[in-house]
Amino acid sequence: IISESAIASGVRRIEAITGIETVKYISNLENNISNIAALLKIGDNNIYERIEQVIAERKSFEKEIAKLKLQINLQNVQYEPELLNNNLPFLSQIFNDVSSKDLRIISDKIKTKNNSAIIVLASNNAGKAVINILVTDDLSDKYPASDIIKIGILAVGAKGGGGRRNFAE
Repeated sequence: IISESAIASGVRRIEAITGIETVKYISNLENNISNIAALLKIGDNNIYERIEQVIAERKSFEKEIAKLKLQINLQNVQYEPELLNNNLPFLSQIFNDVSSKDLRIISDKIKTKNNSAIIVLASNNAGKAVINILVTDDLSDKYPASDIIKIGILAVGAKGGGGRRNFAE
């Protein structure tokens, strides 16, 4: 049996080979195993463990890369807001390839350095627009983040968005 699948409720499709085709199939599998072992520079018996190790290492590297990207973005953040009409403190910044989660971390970091501000952060992450609005508590009644995000969503031609008075994305 080389494969099994469901084709309808209660109906299974079983594919099998016999005779000389079985010998060819097993020989092909053995060649694949040998090639994988050679690629991983290990013996045939340790393939599964080595692949598990490679996958774990990759996940660890991806986490480390994400952490370093966040640190770089935090170093490039503008922390001082501009004063708009009526002395309204406003800070906006555009990032490239920053996740929504990381934008939240960045906006929280900016908020710790500003007692009063409207913070608008945006990013193009994997081809999708990500917008993050944070409004400090003293301004959230007059300028709700949930209203500001609607304007941002329209500006980039996206759909969705929503949140609370002091935070929206």
